[in-house]
Amino acid sequence: MGTGFRARSRAKEKCHERTQQNSRRRSQARHQGRRQADARSRAPPFPARRGQPRRAHHAHRLQCYRQRQHRERAQNKLAPTYTEADITRPFPFNAYYSLNEAPRIDPTTWKLELAGRVENKKPWTLAELHALPEVSQITRHVCVEGWSAIGSWQGARLSDFLQRIGADTKAKYIFVKCAEGYTNTIDMETALHPQTQMSFKFDNKILPRAYGFPMKIRMPTKLGFKQPKYVVAMEVTNVNRGGYWSNQGYNWFSGL
Repeated sequence: MGTGFRARSRAKEKCHERTQQNSRRRSQARHQGRRQADARSRAPPFPARRGQPRRAHHAHRLQCYRQRQHRERAQNKLAPTYTEADITRPFPFNAYYSLNEAPRIDPTTWKLELAGRVENKKPWTLAELHALPEVSQITRHVCVEGWSAIGSWQGARLSDFLQRIGADTKAKYIFVKCAEGYTNTIDMETALHPQTQMSFKFDNKILPRAYGFPMKIRMPTKLGFKQPKYVVAMEVTNVNRGGYWSNQGYNWFSGL
């Protein structure tokens, strides 16, 4: 009888040990599951940059996403067009200098210089540019000072010209230099917009000196101070160099 009692006692002890082991395993599994769930809840949806707080990184990514959405909407949005009866005559001259101080450019020696991410950097003469397929638009010029005027512009689509010269349209910007010292950086989405134009004429006549002879870049989706006149050079680049007005605190994008 003593032997049977000892056997039953050992069996109970083993059963108790197994119960405790199973309980410890279940407890460890529960704790591990909680730790993994906590880690997933704390982890960012995308990795933060080294040295950048996660919250600031999230805000930066969200801002970039919203800006990209705005640019895509702007690229697909067309500016309103008008009839010849709506044209403002006389169309106003407006600049940070007087008309007497506007550049006087000799069309026989002027050339459009090209630089940056372009396959063919050959300078273009005015005659060569005038031979490009012509498009026309009657659109509104909106000034940051609060007035607007409707004008008729003729020239070549900038997107067609960029394709013709082998420009890298995956680059971010077009940097433009002008004869009077004005500069401007145009985002590539606007440069490729179907209404963005290399204008050589106003109201079907050679572009007057007052409006930017021999060439201006007409962007009806931008405010007036973003429109380069007396253009002498363009560079395709990934660097935003600002511009004459944006470097003085004006909004760089300035879309309508």
